[in-house]
Amino acid sequence: RKGEDLLESILYPSESLARDFETFTATKNDGSAILGLVRSEATDRVEMIDPAGQNHTVLRSDLKSLEPIATSLMPVGLDQVLGEKDLLDMVAYLLSLK
Repeated sequence: RKGEDLLESILYPSESLARDFETFTATKNDGSAILGLVRSEATDRVEMIDPAGQNHTVLRSDLKSLEPIATSLMPVGLDQVLGEKDLLDMVAYLLSLK
C-alpha cells in the first residue's frame, strides 16, 4: 500500500479494511465467542488470532456462527497519542517492511 493509504488506515482504521485484516466474531455452540482475524480455514476448523496475539482453533462442529464485523482491531485515536512526526515515522517504517 502507498504511504497515504497507510496513514489513512491509521487515522481512520474502520473506514476501509484491508483484505485479510477483516475482524470476525466466532460464536461457539456453548455461547462463548472469539473476536479476531481469521488466519486460515479448513473444512473441519477455523484458525483465528485475537487482539492479544493469541491463536485459537475452533472446530467447525463447535462453531455456531462466524460473522464479520465492521470495526477494525486497530485502535482509534493514535493521532491523539502520537505526534505528527511519530505518525509519519510509523508510516515510513511500515513502508520499509515491503
